Amino acid sequence: MTSLVAAIVNGLLLGMIYAAISAGLSLTLGVMGLINVAHSAIAMFGAYLAWSAMHAWGIDPVLALALITIGFFFVGMAVERLLVRRVYDEPPEASLLSLFGLMIVLESILVLVFTTTERALPVQYTSAIQIGFVRVGVARLVGGAAALVAILVAHGFLRRSRLGRGIRAMASNRDAARILGVDTERLSMLLFGIGTALAGTGGVAMAMIFPFTPGDHLNWLTLAILVVIIGGLGGLPRTILAALSIGLVESLAGAYLPFQYVSIVLYALLIVTLWIRREGLAGEAVRTL
Repeated sequence: MTSLVAAIVNGLLLGMIYAAISAGLSLTLGVMGLINVAHSAIAMFGAYLAWSAMHAWGIDPVLALALITIGFFFVGMAVERLLVRRVYDEPPEASLLSLFGLMIVLESILVLVFTTTERALPVQYTSAIQIGFVRVGVARLVGGAAALVAILVAHGFLRRSRLGRGIRAMASNRDAARILGVDTERLSMLLFGIGTALAGTGGVAMAMIFPFTPGDHLNWLTLAILVVIIGGLGGLPRTILAALSIGLVESLAGAYLPFQYVSIVLYALLIVTLWIRREGLAGEAVRTL
């Protein structure tokens, strides 16, 4: 019984981290129609920045996470303004190729600077604490809490601010929102910045749990796409629900099945979800923020 509860708790915390790394991809895909394949490479860049900040200046990874999240928000706006905006009126494959090129550039920079040697964030985040009769990994607890805060801030902004209402209108119908006076270019830049900030949060949180190399971002991208597909186009709450489901399934499967079967179970979950609800957990074909 104790092992089951521990698997559930750790699975939920892992799911929150998965939600952070997936939320930005979900937003840019659902609202802007962009398949941001560079999302995971941006997240990996955040992981290496946190590692560098710790080793070069002794900055705690939690503080680095906060700084990276804020910094990546502005980086994301710059990327949208200088790269993504130039291909809005082009065929969809133009934006896909542009972002694929950005992914290759970011991964190449990481390989050149850090090589392919496996890295890990500090040992104090690899310990565990006792909560009741369950031992919880400190890294998962800290990473999950940071991810939850970042997602709640983004969700609160989208739901309650004036700019957030404009983004929601743009999500429903971009052309109609533009006709009604919504500055869609400005809001697209803002939204891409939010997505990039969430990528930074998720990247550092993932690095608190798993060792990483530059090429591992492709695994992160696969995971994020899996979350988005299962969550459907239904906004951040359903993205969180999908990520928590995947975290739970992975944790429970890892506790009771050989490691090589975990991926099979995850993709079986994807098949079953899409078989029952074709548009994922949202059950709808449009995003509702």
